Amino acid sequence: MACIVRSLDDCWRALRDRLRWSLVREVETGRVDPWVVPLLSLLWSLGYATTSSCAGRITVKIAEAPWVKRGSRLVFRSHVPVDTAAAAERIERLVEDCKGVAWLAVEPPFITAYAPGEEEAEILVDMAVDAGFKYSGYRRSECGYYVIIRGEERGEALLCIHGRRLIDREALVELLSLANRILERGRRRMEEFARRLEKLAGPV
Repeated sequence: MACIVRSLDDCWRALRDRLRWSLVREVETGRVDPWVVPLLSLLWSLGYATTSSCAGRITVKIAEAPWVKRGSRLVFRSHVPVDTAAAAERIERLVEDCKGVAWLAVEPPFITAYAPGEEEAEILVDMAVDAGFKYSGYRRSECGYYVIIRGEERGEALLCIHGRRLIDREALVELLSLANRILERGRRRMEEFARRLEKLAGPV
């Protein structure tokens, strides 16, 4: 795999080394979505440095209100499509006595990375946009350029407000089936992004 990054300086090298070891630790401790690891490896082989990244996930959160972070709880999380019947039964138990607001969300795939120069950052963003990641961009940072790549495949639905359930089991199963399809759509975009990066790199 050919590295497309050409210009390096001490600040960039130090940043890349720090992020590399951080990624290694997070992969070893299971804190990185396994599905996104091959794409991160590809970006590193091209000379970029990645930070927080995820291939998308299905979650259920409980909070005083959706915009209140303090005291909020993540009670359900899956990075892979769920068994809708089993997940619906589990989620019903989790939100049965919710004191605030409980909602289900499908979060889109995202990748954050650093590039040493504006040219490399622009190449990455252009590739991402072409693959369908419309909410992508970059900005200057202390070392290089910070790149954000984010999908648009997302959805949210309220499940409970102050102990009152808003949907029944059948509706929740249908909602989870839709969540699975949204999740899979985001992953197809990531696969397309990876294919474009592989073509960019060419043979070793």
